[in-house]
Amino acid sequence: KDAVQKCTFERYDIILCDHNMGEGQTGQQVLEELRFHKRLKRTSLFILVTAETSKEVVIGTKECQPDGYIAKPITKALLQKRMDGLILQRQALLPINKEIDLENYPKAITLCSQEIKSDSRYKNWCHKTLAHLYYQTGDFQHAQKIYEDILSKREITWARLGLGKVQMGQQQHSDAVEQFKKVINEHQDFVEAYDQLSEAYEKMGKRKEAQIILQQAAKLSPLVTPRQQHLGELCTFNQDLDGAISAYKAAVKCSQNSVHDSADNYLNLGRSLCDKSEATETVESKEYAEDAISILDKASHKFSDDCVKAHASLIETRVHKGQHNEQAS
Repeated sequence: KDAVQKCTFERYDIILCDHNMGEGQTGQQVLEELRFHKRLKRTSLFILVTAETSKEVVIGTKECQPDGYIAKPITKALLQKRMDGLILQRQALLPINKEIDLENYPKAITLCSQEIKSDSRYKNWCHKTLAHLYYQTGDFQHAQKIYEDILSKREITWARLGLGKVQMGQQQHSDAVEQFKKVINEHQDFVEAYDQLSEAYEKMGKRKEAQIILQQAAKLSPLVTPRQQHLGELCTFNQDLDGAISAYKAAVKCSQNSVHDSADNYLNLGRSLCDKSEATETVESKEYAEDAISILDKASHKFSDDCVKAHASLIETRVHKGQHNEQAS
């Protein structure tokens, strides 16, 4: 908390952050919070240090895209080598990142183009950043040309994914689906491709397919709260109550101490459990009803907002009514 607070008022060149800090936030959640509140500039370096080797933590950490990722045990030589490389790159690309921080994208585009023409050792980074800047500013034609030029020479994952995103922006959803499928076939752990494929299916009105793909993404990387929240919404739309309960439970769990912690996670879980209690037989129905009341009580106590308490009470009213407990209702 102290470190996050300091980043509100100061800009640091380098932040070294352990993934596991005991009680409270993980390093991944610290990075999420700093980015969410725009307290971390692109001109700063955020380096995660970790002894974690579990697949879900490693993939989840990579998704957050820290500037560096150092596995324990750390030696002086290893730290020196990694830091020297990162600092050298950050200094070389400082003018571009400064303009991006200022949201002066035309200037950043010009600087990227100049860096590429100078045959910089960071040409690959500049191509990727330039294409993303064009995409971000809605210039899909220029972004597409960069991605296609790169892919004409060799297969690069970020270029294939970028091309799919550009096609999504141009409403060419079927073409985008093929791009994302190619990425997944080549790299089955590339979670962003699953997210994008799910979104493409959703835009095509294929919400069941979108749910299946997003469930695969959540299985690979379950610690990303917005993914679990969206999965819960898809499951609810598709009337998959078990899927919705599972997703919202995961959202409640992984959002603890996170910037993504919200009353909606609890209320949506309560609604899903309520729906399930109304759709099942007596014994199971009672268990789901009890779980719903428990999570709704937690919401009322955790979030002091009167609106949250009102919503929780209304859902609990329906739970009691479904259990034929008119007095409690």
